[in-house]
Amino acid sequence: MATLQKIRNHGVVLLLIVGAAMLAFILGDAINSGSSFFNLKNRKVAVIEGNNIMPEEYQAMIDETTKLMEIQYNQSSFDEEMTVQIREQVWQQLLMENLLNSQADKIGLAVTDEEIDDFFAQNGQNMRPEFRESNVFRRMIYVENLQRKYTTLVQSLIRPNSLDAEFAYEARTNFANTQYVMAPYAAIADSTVEVSESDIKKLYDERKHAFKQKANREIAYVIFADDPSKTDFADTEAAIKGVEEAFKTNGVDTLEHIKSSIDPKTGLIYEENEYTEATVPAQYKEFAFAAGVQAGASTDLALVDGTYSLARVTKCNYFTPDSIRLSIKLVGDTTTPAQVQWVRMDEMPQFIKDSIAKTPVGQFFVLQNQGQEVAYTVDSTTTPTRKVTLAVLRGEVLPSSKTHNANYNIAKQFAVNNKTEEDFRASAEKDGLTIIPQPSLLATTHNVGQLKQSREVVRWAFQQDKEGVVSDVFECGNNFVVAVLVEIHDGEYASLDQVEPQLRAELIKRQKAAQLKEQLNGKSLAEAAKIANTQVANADSVSLGDYMFATVGVEPAVLGTALAQEVNKVSAPVEGNQGVFVIKTTAKGKKATGKFDAKQEMQTLLQRYSYAAYQALNILEQKADITDNRGNFQ
Repeated sequence: MATLQKIRNHGVVLLLIVGAAMLAFILGDAINSGSSFFNLKNRKVAVIEGNNIMPEEYQAMIDETTKLMEIQYNQSSFDEEMTVQIREQVWQQLLMENLLNSQADKIGLAVTDEEIDDFFAQNGQNMRPEFRESNVFRRMIYVENLQRKYTTLVQSLIRPNSLDAEFAYEARTNFANTQYVMAPYAAIADSTVEVSESDIKKLYDERKHAFKQKANREIAYVIFADDPSKTDFADTEAAIKGVEEAFKTNGVDTLEHIKSSIDPKTGLIYEENEYTEATVPAQYKEFAFAAGVQAGASTDLALVDGTYSLARVTKCNYFTPDSIRLSIKLVGDTTTPAQVQWVRMDEMPQFIKDSIAKTPVGQFFVLQNQGQEVAYTVDSTTTPTRKVTLAVLRGEVLPSSKTHNANYNIAKQFAVNNKTEEDFRASAEKDGLTIIPQPSLLATTHNVGQLKQSREVVRWAFQQDKEGVVSDVFECGNNFVVAVLVEIHDGEYASLDQVEPQLRAELIKRQKAAQLKEQLNGKSLAEAAKIANTQVANADSVSLGDYMFATVGVEPAVLGTALAQEVNKVSAPVEGNQGVFVIKTTAKGKKATGKFDAKQEMQTLLQRYSYAAYQALNILEQKADITDNRGNFQ
C-alpha cells in the first residue's frame, strides 16, 4: 500500500518520465527508419535540374563506356589518365542529357525511338554488336541528336539580315591610313600609383557577378622523390650481368629459356618484338638497322633513363606490310555483311599474324573464336617495309623496400615536425625544398598538378575545416608529398582577397590612362611623341574588320577612332588596351575586294554566328540548378 501511495503521489512525474522515454523510443525508431532518406540524400552523385543521378547509374555508365572504349581501342585496360577521361565523358553526357531534356520539354523538342532506330539501320552494319546493343551508346546517339536539333534552333533565331551584311561589307572594305603615337602604360611604374581600398571594394561590388565560383581549395605542397639508391643501381646491374653472357651467346631458339630462368625478385624483363626503322626504340635504331647486321648480334650493356638493357637481333633483313585490310565474317553466316577494317600488324596477336603470313592477298584463313569459326579474308596490304625482331633484356632501377622506407621516413619526419603553415614554409626553405602552390582545386579534381595518383590529396583538402593544417604523407606515383591547406573557398563568389590583385591592376591601369590622357590632351603628334619618348608610327589600310591594330595588339577603340574621324584631324587621346594613343587619319578609301554581294556576306556572317549556338549550351550549364557531389564518389 505504501508503494502504491508513493506512485500516486508522484504520478505526474512518472508519467512525464515514461512519456519522454516513449517519445525517445519513437523518435529513435523514426530516425532509424528514416536513415535511408538521409543516406539517399548523401548518396546522390549529382542533381541536375531536379533529376537525381544515383551512384548505381553513374558507375554503370562508366563501366559500360569503359567496355566500349576497350573494344574500340583493342585494349584490356586503361591507365589512370584514360580512366579519368572516361569518367569526365560520362559526366558530360549526363549533364548535357539532363540540361537539354529540361529545355526540350519547354519548347517541344524531341528525339524519337524511330530516329535512333534509323541511325542504327543506316550505320549498324559496320558496327560491333557491343555498340548496337549498348544502352549507353544509344543514349549517346539520343543526346547528339537532341543537341543538334537544339543548336540548329538557336542558329535559326540568330540570322543576319541585309543591313548586317551591308555593315559587314563596309567594315571590311573601308580603310584608313593613319599616323599614331602610343604612350604605353608600362612607362609609369605601378609603385607610383596609389589605389585606395575603398575603390577596390567599389569595383568588386560592381563586378561581383563575374566572380561566381565553385567551392575550391588552395594548397601548397613539397615533394620528396622516391628515388633508388646507389645500392639499388648496383644490385640491378649485377642481376642483368648475371645473365648477360647467356643472353649474348645462347642460340636464338633457346633465348626463351632465359625468360623462364629469370628470378622474379630481380625485376628483370625479357621481351621480343618486331620493329620498323620508324618504331624501333631510339637507343637501338643505329644498331638494329645497320648495314650488314646479322641475327645474333647484340649490344653492350647500357644504362638509359634509369634502365639497364641488352638487345639482340633474332631476325633481320625481311620485309612485311605494316597494315592489312581484312574482311571478317562468321563461317556459315549468309545474312550479316563482313566487317571490313584496316589493322596494324604490330597490334594483332601472334597467332593471327602467323596465319596472315601464310595467306596470299585475296585468300582467307579460318580461326576459332569463342567456339565459333571466323573467316579472315586478306583483301590488301600496305607496301612491305624492312623489319627487325629484337630480343631485349632490361632491368629498370627501382627503389628497394629499404630505400622506399628510408625515403618515406624523411617525408614523414617533415610532416611530424611541421604542424602549421608557418612552420611548413620555414622548414621547406631551410631544407631547400620547393614549395609548389596549387590554387583552385575542385572537389572533382582528379590529380594535383602533374602529380600522379594524387586524388587522395584532393580528398584530404576538402575534408579539412581549418586553414593552415599540414597533411600526413601521401604516396603519389614515384613521389612522397606533404601538403598544407592554404585557403578554403566555399562562397558562391570569389572573395575580395582572391580577386584583389586583378582589381588593383585594373584600377592602376585606369589611373595611368588618366595621367597619360591629361599629358597628351591637345598635343600634336610630334609633341605627343616627345612626351612619350617615342617616334610617330604609321598604320595603313586599317579597317573595322581587322582583329589587331598594326602590330600593337587588339585595340578596337583605336580602330574605331581611325575610321570615324575626319582626314588630317588629330584625335583626342584614346584609351587603349596597351596604352594611350593619339591618332591622325591621313587618308581614307575602299579596298578593291569586289562588289557587294549580300548573299555571300550573309553566309560569312552565318558561319561567324555559329559559335552562338554552342555558347548557348555553356549558358544553359551556368544558369542550371546543379549540385555536383562527384567528389564524394571518386
